Amino acid sequence: MARKSSKKAILEAAERVILRQGLAGTTIEAVAAEAGMSKGGLFYHFARKKDLLLQLMEKYEEEFVSLREEIRSSLPEGPGNLLKATILASVHGRFKANRNFSNMVTLLDDMDLRSKYAAMRRKLFDELTLDYPYPEKVALALVGTDGYLLMEIFGEAYPAEVQDKILDQLLQLIDRHTADDLGIAAMAAAAAKLQA
Repeated sequence: MARKSSKKAILEAAERVILRQGLAGTTIEAVAAEAGMSKGGLFYHFARKKDLLLQLMEKYEEEFVSLREEIRSSLPEGPGNLLKATILASVHGRFKANRNFSNMVTLLDDMDLRSKYAAMRRKLFDELTLDYPYPEKVALALVGTDGYLLMEIFGEAYPAEVQDKILDQLLQLIDRHTADDLGIAAMAAAAAKLQA
């Protein structure tokens, strides 16, 4: 069995410490002890606590993108698939994503980390609107998905059947908008033929 890299072990230890003690209670000493190494060993990989936390945010982003691409590859071809995969990765990957999202929310106490998160979200929004050029629908889907995750973090405020309907509505929003646009385009093409 391959041994985990020290950097990976440190990041996993940091996750556990943050979940257990919160960001304020997370110290370099606590993370080093959790990872089973000296403070010096931790500093070899991360010069400051903030560097460790920034790397943790990047790890969450990479895990999310990987899950999203896996889901996207299983969807039938069509418009809005990247947005659908984003929603599904956020919600169906919720056991892992929930932990990551919860940690991400905790990390936002720090202004530098909040700026990093805002940049990540802007990048996601830009990427999604390139694939699905309806920014208001993309924003609505992201807000709905974030709310869905917050519901879970705070103890599933709505019954499971309501949560399933929320997810269905978010996905239908994408399909409905696409179908409306296709219908408008077809009507415009038919009108142009009549005028010719």
